[in-house]
Amino acid sequence: MADKALIDSQGIKISYKEASASTFEEVLEVTDSPLPTKKREVDDITTVKSTHKETAAAGVISSDDLAYELLMISGSAQQTELDGHLEAGTMLDWKVELPDALKTTYTYSGTITELSPIRAANKKNRFRLTIAVNGKVTKTEIPGP
Repeated sequence: MADKALIDSQGIKISYKEASASTFEEVLEVTDSPLPTKKREVDDITTVKSTHKETAAAGVISSDDLAYELLMISGSAQQTELDGHLEAGTMLDWKVELPDALKTTYTYSGTITELSPIRAANKKNRFRLTIAVNGKVTKTEIPGP
């Protein structure tokens, strides 16, 4: 059995705010929460005289879209607000906090590109909240004692 200290998916906190706001608001009822990624595209620069494939870093570092799942709550003011941000194309600041010993935090900006219902016969209705990450994802850790 895995050591409970190694499991940091329980207790994760995802928050957002408009750029003009001073405090973050926690996203409620999250059931699935991916973490931001970083990747750099490469270009195949293999010449006809090469005997092995050669590549070179060709692009900027980018992050994949993040697709969170939330329980659908009828009459939720927050879910109505998130839908308004989708409609307006609002760029939001996002923060993901892990409950690990280092208090790992990811911060980034992004717009909501999808807020769609997920329906399954054997589950509570959910929303898929997809965020297109814009710019750099910053990861911070606070070393313990």
